[in-house]
Amino acid sequence: MRTTVARSGVRARAVSHAATLLALGAFELAAAAQTALYVPRGDNDFDHFGYSVSGAGDVDGDGFADFIVGTHDNSAGHHNFARVFSGQTGAPIYTFVEGATFRAFGFAVAGAGDVDHDGFADVIVGAPLNNASTSRGGSAFVFSGRTGALLWEFDGDATAAEFGGAVAGAGDVNADGYADLVIGAYYANLSGERAGRVRVFSGAEGCELYAFLGVAPFVALGGSVAGAGDVDHDGYADFIVGAIGAQVGGVNVGIARVYSGRDGSVLHEFHGEASGDQFGRSVASAGDVDGDGFADLVVGAPHNAANGTDAGAVYVFSGRTGALLFAKHGHAANIQFGWSVASAGDVDGDGHADVLVGANLDDSGSDPNDNSGSVRVLSGLDGSELLVFTGSPQDRLGTSVSNAGDVNADGRTDFILGTFMGLPFDGSNTGRAEVHSAVVCGPCFPVGTTYCFGHGGGTPCPCNNDSAPGSGQGCLNSNAIGGALSASGNPGVASDTLVLASDHLPPNVPGIYIQGNAMQAGGLGLMNGDGLLCVGTNLVRMGVSFASASGTSFFPPAGHPSISVSGHVMPGDVRHYQVWYRNPAPFCTSATYNFTNGLTIAWSQ
Repeated sequence: MRTTVARSGVRARAVSHAATLLALGAFELAAAAQTALYVPRGDNDFDHFGYSVSGAGDVDGDGFADFIVGTHDNSAGHHNFARVFSGQTGAPIYTFVEGATFRAFGFAVAGAGDVDHDGFADVIVGAPLNNASTSRGGSAFVFSGRTGALLWEFDGDATAAEFGGAVAGAGDVNADGYADLVIGAYYANLSGERAGRVRVFSGAEGCELYAFLGVAPFVALGGSVAGAGDVDHDGYADFIVGAIGAQVGGVNVGIARVYSGRDGSVLHEFHGEASGDQFGRSVASAGDVDGDGFADLVVGAPHNAANGTDAGAVYVFSGRTGALLFAKHGHAANIQFGWSVASAGDVDGDGHADVLVGANLDDSGSDPNDNSGSVRVLSGLDGSELLVFTGSPQDRLGTSVSNAGDVNADGRTDFILGTFMGLPFDGSNTGRAEVHSAVVCGPCFPVGTTYCFGHGGGTPCPCNNDSAPGSGQGCLNSNAIGGALSASGNPGVASDTLVLASDHLPPNVPGIYIQGNAMQAGGLGLMNGDGLLCVGTNLVRMGVSFASASGTSFFPPAGHPSISVSGHVMPGDVRHYQVWYRNPAPFCTSATYNFTNGLTIAWSQ
């Protein structure tokens, strides 16, 4: 492996990377507002793709904001990676792959800003278990957006410090015209066991600008880091750092500190409410929440117990004064509200920046322990909920969240959400990320009522190919799983943003989206092919959508009329939907086709 020496003396080691193009369908493009713009997924089981996500800035110079997603799998023989995607097309631009296993490369990712001042946004990737200079000392790698080349490698200098566990672009801290970097080593032992350490590096020279140590054992300073914007309006970018183990009137209360880019002094220090809060688990710039022209801050405390054990909380503070602007507590125990936080941009167009908050153990409601996860967009004006995104069982949606910039060039900031686990829809812990357009359409819960399942509770599947009870799927296909149909968006004829989504289909097969006026056999379905036909009466074949390589399709595809137009529906109509899909491998009967479950939608004005 070729090693060169950079100007600062920091080793710039070549890291294996390739501008790989994924197979068709490794990401999905959905057409309607408030359905995901892109849904990139991991390549293999246990990738945990989406453990880290971030906006990347305009990496390729095409005028669209791009984004980066990291993996987290330390199983033997597995090489973690970080992948940069185009905001314009959703296609991969770069895939950076670690050169050895057990380094946790991709555990943390972030946009770095324009580090080399070439007009292209660059990215930073953390590898906290890297052994470059000492065992588990950790490393962070900065890559060029223009070429994908390694610009800097920063290595931890303390054993088991896990330097690179948190990384961020710091903005132009020293006002030299180059973007700088902030990197956390939350297990650093230099001032006490796991006291932690944070280092800030020059993007231009790679030299260390600042270093801060945790003040006591187990403070874990640097567990989270972020650029804060110019909080004090002195012309220097500032930054914010979390320390979840800080004892301020209790054990593991946690603190977050805002440091001046100009001189490294502490501008603000915030702390949690009670022991065990772990305030500072997540930190971010919130944008200008209160409309005073100064950048504000958001801090998560996922173990706050005000509304039950580990219900969590999030706090938004004024950058100008340090005053608390508002706080919001998790709605139920054990959801870890505040596990991740970010600025959402001005989602509702009221002139106040809004806030993204992840609750990675939130439950969907049908199962009190399903760990679907959720992400909420809170109004910067009053803290009220603008949007709610929920995952599927065991997804852990909200493990990571980030402002994505204006991905679709519609003049509004978009955002990216990570799932980490991705069960059961994405294989075994494959993981995925979702890029959403910041257009308010009301809470983004799934809509419609599912019926006609292939789990043996009604009409039996044609050859005992029943799906698992409670799975919500149709009869099993050749992948030993049933197709599942769901919907999201607004089923209003005047403002139709409804999107149908099919999961668990065989890879790359065509699916015909069908609408009917009635259920078959009272909703139990009729045997047909390898599955159950669930819809009947005045059937409409609305169109075809091909499944991706991971077995997911959306309808309507880009450029296709809306569902209400395709189905000729009117306000007040109740319609039933299902997907016929090709099952090319002989499996059950000789028919080589199957069906998803059925779905009923009540259309409004």
